[in-house]
Amino acid sequence: MANKIDIASETANGPEADRPEEFCAPEGGLAPQPALTIAAAARPAAPGRAAGQMTSDLANALLSPSKLHDPAPLGLWTKIHEALAAEGETPPLEEMPAFALERCDETGALRAALAGEMMREALHLSHLWVDARYRRHGLGGDLLALAEAHAAGCGVRRVFLETRSEYARSFFEKRGYAVCGELKNYSGAQSLYVMEKLFSPLT
Repeated sequence: MANKIDIASETANGPEADRPEEFCAPEGGLAPQPALTIAAAARPAAPGRAAGQMTSDLANALLSPSKLHDPAPLGLWTKIHEALAAEGETPPLEEMPAFALERCDETGALRAALAGEMMREALHLSHLWVDARYRRHGLGGDLLALAEAHAAGCGVRRVFLETRSEYARSFFEKRGYAVCGELKNYSGAQSLYVMEKLFSPLT
């Protein structure tokens, strides 16, 4: 399941004006569900190790029940990420700086915003939103250009994002993005598009 997040797209009341569409992001804010206990089947000893040689810690880990958390606690998510980072499979959290941009009206009310995180010379654009009353005025394009300039100044060489909106796809294609992956039938007949823009050739 996923929350719906508006993403600005500059298509028209016809083909040319800005128009907001939906952008999918991981779900949050649900009431915690009870942990589901799943019994773990007994596993054979690893090659070269007799069952009697198994350490107590390993035995406990292999034979204790697994728990399913839905939604996942933030602390557990962090532990998983740190374990993968320790093995070099993903950057440490401190090497994935997140940033956000905002546009407010004269009262200080938020009217448009963008958020993303940088990792390994790439910017992942996770959120882009424009208040419905302020769309079709270029705010989404302005925020995107500012984000790209900031990322490029930090050494980023590419930007990528995911969207299932055809309008959002058109918005980004007009700004130099291209579809580099597609998951068909992601939501009914809708596809999920992975899009990217390169600032410099990758070697």
